[in-house]
Amino acid sequence: MDYVNPHALVSTEWLADHLNDDDLVIVDASFLFLAAPPLQKNNTRRVT
Repeated sequence: MDYVNPHALVSTEWLADHLNDDDLVIVDASFLFLAAPPLQKNNTRRVT
């Protein structure tokens, strides 16, 4: 599946090159799903 708004995603390299741009806006869209099982040591979840 293709991402609907590919222009809204940038690489970490692009971000590093533009961190000082006056018009740069960074949105953190990460979240913590509290009902999810805890992460295992390899940073994955086991779903049963």
